[in-house]
Amino acid sequence: MRVHLSFKQGSGHGGSHPHLAHEFIMAIVEKRPPMPDVKTSVNWTLAGICAHESAMRGGARVKIPQF
Repeated sequence: MRVHLSFKQGSGHGGSHPHLAHEFIMAIVEKRPPMPDVKTSVNWTLAGICAHESAMRGGARVKIPQF
């Protein structure tokens, strides 16, 4: 099995950070909204936080807040 360079370098996230950073910088350079945008980023982050909270409560349902 081939190990992704990001794991060799110690980030452990499968290489997503360079792509997200590149997209963010290109959005600035190109004067356009980035993808993911703010609403998408908040939703993804909240889903992860709520999943962790659910796991810490034995799998209890946790509603993802809407902003």
